[in-house]
Amino acid sequence: MTLPCAGVAACGAIKGVGPGDTVVIQGIGGISLFTLQRAKSAGARAIATTFSDVKANRLMGLGADGGAAGIVTVRFTLDRRGGVRASEIVASSGARTMDQAALSQLKEVAPFPRPHATAPWRTRDFTVRLDFRAL
Repeated sequence: MTLPCAGVAACGAIKGVGPGDTVVIQGIGGISLFTLQRAKSAGARAIATTFSDVKANRLMGLGADGGAAGIVTVRFTLDRRGGVRASEIVASSGARTMDQAALSQLKEVAPFPRPHATAPWRTRDFTVRLDFRAL
């Protein structure tokens, strides 16, 4: 994704956000960084999630107001093309926003790599534990 596309995506994602609103930012990619800057400039509170302590420190240095922590277990089904056919929360973090962020990450990374042509399955189920660390 090019820099201008990340900026447009970020602005579109939080259109109408202002003082008193809270925005949850996932990770430290281009869209996340633009979203953090846009949310802060609009007067909103920015909460970030990441798996890396180094990235968490960077987000705090860039203005994140804090972070969310928790563990979410997600089950999802992949098809032969690497697409996500179904997904669900198996064990909640206790925070709806974080659970939704976990499901959103599946959509962001799809499609997954295709299996080898001789793989004996049409769909395959996976269960993954996502550990979000607090900033």
